[in-house]
Amino acid sequence: MCCHLCGRWFRHLGAHIRVHGLDAAGYRERLGLLKTGPLAAADVSAAIANRQRAAYQASPAVRERFADGQAMARSGRLAWLARRSSITPQRASGRAEKLAAGRVTRATRRDEALTQRLTDLGATDLHSYLREHYAAGASLNSLAQATGLGRKRLRDEVVATGITVRAPGDTTAVGRRSRAVTADAEAAARLATDDLVGWLRHRRTDGWSRTRLGTAVGHSAQWVRWRLEG
Repeated sequence: MCCHLCGRWFRHLGAHIRVHGLDAAGYRERLGLLKTGPLAAADVSAAIANRQRAAYQASPAVRERFADGQAMARSGRLAWLARRSSITPQRASGRAEKLAAGRVTRATRRDEALTQRLTDLGATDLHSYLREHYAAGASLNSLAQATGLGRKRLRDEVVATGITVRAPGDTTAVGRRSRAVTADAEAAARLATDDLVGWLRHRRTDGWSRTRLGTAVGHSAQWVRWRLEG
């Protein structure tokens, strides 16, 4: 083991670090090391563990000294206390690095997924796609589904293109027609038919009420009337 204070190597740092005026706990705390990290070479640590295990098995008095700790371990309190006191600078730094790397990885994957979606949509870049389709009346929801972006980020991207976001309820004729086509397609899929209006008219001829038809297609009776009269 290398002493972090003087750079010399030892099989066990326990005795050496006293020349620096520290005990094991003070050495770990000063250097931000894990409290459970060994200060001895692997074979020395193994020998100590074997010696302590043999003493525990052979001595009732030793086992009695460990009884309270074992009870705390079984109840989970020992793990809770250990976790609460284990956030050292070394561990905190490691966690921060892992979190940062994870965020970079997730951001990269999201960007790759977005690039692939835009390619599938025949778009060269996100902002030109948004300018073209939002200006034509597409809703934020439909654009979010198409691009795979969350609504908040999509709204931010629309604003970044210089387009004024429409107020809720404010839509265009193109947008209304787009939603109507989508609603018809969803209703036809629900009924497993390629001719939604024909299906509605046939059932109406059979005596179905508009309310019953609305329940079948998942829309209101008024929606059914519009389709039948359209």
